[in-house]
Amino acid sequence: MYIKSLVLVALLLSSLPVATIASGCGQPNQSIRESIVRIEGGNTIGSGVIIGPNRIITAAHVIKEMDDVFVKINGKRIKASVASVQEKLDLALLLTHTGNIKPLPLLNGSPQLKDDVWAMGYALGNDLVATLGKYKGSYDKKLYTSASVNYGQSGGGLVTCNKGQHVLAGMIKAFGAVMINGKLERRDDFSVAARSHDIRKFIDSNQQIAGILESFLTPTTGSSE
Repeated sequence: MYIKSLVLVALLLSSLPVATIASGCGQPNQSIRESIVRIEGGNTIGSGVIIGPNRIITAAHVIKEMDDVFVKINGKRIKASVASVQEKLDLALLLTHTGNIKPLPLLNGSPQLKDDVWAMGYALGNDLVATLGKYKGSYDKKLYTSASVNYGQSGGGLVTCNKGQHVLAGMIKAFGAVMINGKLERRDDFSVAARSHDIRKFIDSNQQIAGILESFLTPTTGSSE
């Protein structure tokens, strides 16, 4: 007998094709893609977003089991410091040298219903993916979309178009799945993200500690791969 129930599953690895071009801003360009980084530590791989000079947002569950956190930027694997973690919202703020990469600006508010969104992140340590979907709405401080996501995209960016500019609408947290005969089957049309509003509040509340920790950052000596 089939038992079906919608569940949220944490994301930490797998691969999806790049989406086709949408209306508005079109496919995220190279500058936007550079702001989405890969997070590594131990046997875990996730994603993150550069949201300010030397500041990266990711999902708290991505780094939870990491003894050391590394970020891959421009082909270099650089150690990062954990400035703050908010487990209730599944947010973590990392500090590391981000060079001249342009931070991805945060959206003020939420997307409009049926707006195009791209779920951007890494999968199995492979290339960056950007899957296209539609914004479905907000509930319980989360954004819901039809963008397909999978393991490895947790902590990545939910990007949308606002006034002709790509902006960060949220941070990818989970995908939808159905339980069939005791086994989770991922849905290709359902994903969940943290809101830009909560990301902004989290960052603002940690500006002081981030500033202090940033002063201790050593010159980057990351290894190239």
